[in-house]
Amino acid sequence: MHRAPHVHVAVSQNGRRVFTSQFLVKGDPANTGDTVVRNLDPKALQTILVDFTALPGSKLGELSASVDIVLGRTFNELQPSSKRGPTSSR
Repeated sequence: MHRAPHVHVAVSQNGRRVFTSQFLVKGDPANTGDTVVRNLDPKALQTILVDFTALPGSKLGELSASVDIVLGRTFNELQPSSKRGPTSSR
């Protein structure tokens, strides 16, 4: 399994995991060969690509990024559904 450079992130509330994801380096050429990225909807992929920049003064080549995590609905929950739920006939 080939993976591009990425960072895992998890958010917990009261000891319960409420969010898990990963962020990839936007523009990294390895993204196209990443086995996870290949299976993502292109719109969903855009939500995890992050601009990383060189950390000023770094002697090791570290990168830095800033990400806002907003908890709410998932990408799939925001997509229009072609399926309709059961209707009641009362």
